[in-house]
Amino acid sequence: MPPQVKVSKEHIKAEAFQMTKESGFEAVTARKLADRLNCSTQPIFRVYANMEELKVDLYEMGAEYIRESMVRQKGKSEPAYLSLALGYINAARNEKHLFRLVASVDDMNIEGDGEFLLKGEAKNYPNILPGTEKLSEEQKGELLRAIWFLVHGIGALIVSGRTVISDEEVRGLITETYAGLLAELEGK
Repeated sequence: MPPQVKVSKEHIKAEAFQMTKESGFEAVTARKLADRLNCSTQPIFRVYANMEELKVDLYEMGAEYIRESMVRQKGKSEPAYLSLALGYINAARNEKHLFRLVASVDDMNIEGDGEFLLKGEAKNYPNILPGTEKLSEEQKGELLRAIWFLVHGIGALIVSGRTVISDEEVRGLITETYAGLLAELEGK
């Protein structure tokens, strides 16, 4: 009898993540993943009860990957909210398959409307939004949420191929929307 192949959960996740980046999660089957790992499907199903469990882990990895790419944008000459937005749009452009997976959270019963963006270093961004010194925490959250909806919508349109938009256009849309929302919130 041949020796049993030992494949770690981390190795399974790493290979499945790479496959997802290349072709999308829909293309990740237990058989294809096992072939790439040079093993049978048994080690995969020893770690995961089904492929949906793996999908949740890949969602978390994808969200972290996108968060990191957004934070890498920080430090440019734009304010933090704009840097985050451009980082997210770049993820939609450059990592379409991961973006689709992360945007499909409703398929996985994962709660939230983008809270995954506000983890780690990005969690402090609502406190450093320019011009919001007079706003309450609730209003800052409202502002950030509205910008998030706009940015996510742009990203979804890019990934679906329904629009082509330059960074300059994105920058202008977000900046104008931010200024308008800020003025409205200050007037409340």
